[in-house]
Amino acid sequence: MPQIADTVSDGFYQKLKAELEKTFDWQKLTVGHVNRWLNDVCPDLQSSLGLNPDAARKTAYNIKHHGAPGWYDWRIRHWGTKWNADCCYISRSDGLLEISFETAWSPLDGVYRAICAAYPDLELVGKYIEGGMFFAGYYDNIGPDLYDNPCADDDYRKFTIEHFGYEYEDEDNEDE
Repeated sequence: MPQIADTVSDGFYQKLKAELEKTFDWQKLTVGHVNRWLNDVCPDLQSSLGLNPDAARKTAYNIKHHGAPGWYDWRIRHWGTKWNADCCYISRSDGLLEISFETAWSPLDGVYRAICAAYPDLELVGKYIEGGMFFAGYYDNIGPDLYDNPCADDDYRKFTIEHFGYEYEDEDNEDE
């Protein structure tokens, strides 16, 4: 599904959005509003920029029906990351449900928040690590409220060993 940014540059999109928000509620904006506004401001603007009316209609439809212009914005809003979960593993025992998965770039804080809001009596602990950017930590909750507890830089190595089974060649500095 094309994003509006696929049709025009992101800089132009941001300027256009800011300009339209002066007159319209962005969440209730229709293709008709944009079309009339553009024709009033500069009748030849759409064709000179090569705007794609079909993409604009799809974007308006997505905002109306899904609350976001496209898949990327929807996933960021609801999941906290654009990536799907991968390498999923689920284990269940008395009173414990353990779910393990991989995703790129950031933890799924949007998913964790939704779980805590829906099940405030649930005790949630979501451990995360981003090995390429060297950050890690865990989420936990008190009732429906979710808290992020990132590791201090000095605790990163110990946390990755303890919770993710990482091994380092330099074992002498393991406790640093």
